Amino acid sequence: MANLKQEINAKLQNAGEANAGYASTDIAAVIGNVVLTLLTILGVVFIVLIVFAGFRWMLAQGEEQKITEARNLIIHSIIGLLVVLAAYAISYFVISALQKAV
Repeated sequence: MANLKQEINAKLQNAGEANAGYASTDIAAVIGNVVLTLLTILGVVFIVLIVFAGFRWMLAQGEEQKITEARNLIIHSIIGLLVVLAAYAISYFVISALQKAV
């Protein structure tokens, strides 16, 4: 039984040491992870806004003002998503062009 405990502890120690190097201190990797996290959060916010606007539209019961508000929320959500994606694409292009130049 003691041998099994030692073997398990050794395997856990090896697994812990292997995963300890996962966190990168390279500034480019850290910024990339932050941007990826922000884009993920913005994607979730976009989906929530679209679903919320859809519910508002369904619950409008034919009232033109509520339908217009829901439609505007959908349009503004899509425009916001396009702005974020365009900003990401432009920054990706600029950074990759700078990396090739250096």
